[in-house]
Amino acid sequence: MNPTQYIARPLVGLKRLGEYITDRLVRLGLWPAKENYQRFIILGWYRTGSNYLVSLLNSHPQVVGYSEVFYPKQVFWGNGVYGHGSEDPADFPLRERDSAQFLQSFVFRPYSPGVKAVGFKIFYPQLSHEGFQGLKEALEGMKDLKVIHLKRENMLRILVSDLLAKQTGEKVSVSQKAMEQKLLKVNQIYLDPAETKAYFEKLKAFQDQYDAFFADHEVLQVRYDQLQNDANATFEKVFQFLGVKPRKTFSILIKQNTLPLSDLVANFEELRTYFIGTQWEPFFREEAP
Repeated sequence: MNPTQYIARPLVGLKRLGEYITDRLVRLGLWPAKENYQRFIILGWYRTGSNYLVSLLNSHPQVVGYSEVFYPKQVFWGNGVYGHGSEDPADFPLRERDSAQFLQSFVFRPYSPGVKAVGFKIFYPQLSHEGFQGLKEALEGMKDLKVIHLKRENMLRILVSDLLAKQTGEKVSVSQKAMEQKLLKVNQIYLDPAETKAYFEKLKAFQDQYDAFFADHEVLQVRYDQLQNDANATFEKVFQFLGVKPRKTFSILIKQNTLPLSDLVANFEELRTYFIGTQWEPFFREEAP
């Protein structure tokens, strides 16, 4: 089973069956609906905790959080209660032809009165993807759109996590034991110093570009470490930002990488020396994940 499909097709569950049925009635025009809820996006980069963040949001009954609805090759709804049955992009030609209309028809559509906030996650390259006509302009033009900008301070961790995911074939995990067994089988990663520096610079440029792009919107900066170390305190701020009643969150997803960087990167000491005196030097002081 593709691990991303797990995020895209979660089970509805008995506790949320009522919401599922109500939303189907809304779509059929048989239940009262509204569109005056808070719209938001989760903006960021790969391997920064976005799946975890969406799963926590979806544990709140007043929030509808979608996954990568603008993933180029597929539509990942990531929400078994409110998501649409199909993930095949061929079923959503509107997405490429008129992204603004796709958002209005399938994402920021009418919902039952109990829904207070609706949003989805989007990565920097997807936001600027030339195949999504009008997407960037549509989001910029939504002045009431709130932006949760998710960042991970240690960009080396992001890069290593991405490479590990490619080795293990796991993008998310719900079993600590199974994940630890897979990590034991991975090969140490060699990182070319110059290429690693270019990666850091590209990611920083993306962050700065979209901080400026959404400067006229309300933006909440969320750090990966805050989310991992104290999710409940972080989500008090998130829920206040979205205008929903605070409540305890939960997720079945777990942290995948529990090993120090020096165990994962074959030339860690070479990289540490290379980056001495640069703005990237702090990335090589961290040993705990």
